[in-house]
Amino acid sequence: MIQNANISNSKPDATLEGVVVAVTNISDNQTDKKGKYWTALISDSNQNMNRITKYLSSRINCSVHVKMVEHLNNQHGVKLNKLKFNGDNTYVATSETITTPKVLSFAPLCAQITTIKNIESMTDGEYLSLTCKIIDVGFDETVFFNNGQKKRVQKLKRTAIIADKTDSIHMNIWENQLNLIEKDLSYIIKLAKVQIFNDDISITTTTHTM
Repeated sequence: MIQNANISNSKPDATLEGVVVAVTNISDNQTDKKGKYWTALISDSNQNMNRITKYLSSRINCSVHVKMVEHLNNQHGVKLNKLKFNGDNTYVATSETITTPKVLSFAPLCAQITTIKNIESMTDGEYLSLTCKIIDVGFDETVFFNNGQKKRVQKLKRTAIIADKTDSIHMNIWENQLNLIEKDLSYIIKLAKVQIFNDDISITTTTHTM
């Protein structure tokens, strides 16, 4: 459930309720060499995925991050107050943000194991979890992105073919997971993301993929 999510209002007055499905470690901010940040994904009662980002100074301690990891581990609901809404299900946690436990009666679908065949009916950008075997892994490919300050960022990816008992599909694996996946081994992959381009469907890992 989302309340007071007014993008035209820059005040941190948005409230979000849901289940935490992923929390990253505190990492260096690429656009601010002295700063750090972390992100989290929260599934709300409508099964929408909401991204929370918290920017930090050079310090590495953050009480909100600690609480979010606790909620991730116990899979209880959480309510966050005093968020800044950025639109498109994205929020920024501020120094005023407070997390409190919340009793919720739903389970995030993105964390439930699905099949590759079921991916055909999913939408672009939808998160999913599945069990699969790595059939083949391609060569490294360099991809360039523009970050928030229009600086070019270089990342490596490999395209793999994965399969289960129902079908096979291509999966893009990005550099932070390249050493975690090997050909001919089977894995439970959590929080991959559906990609649809020119009616061609594939999946990709993200910073939240486990």
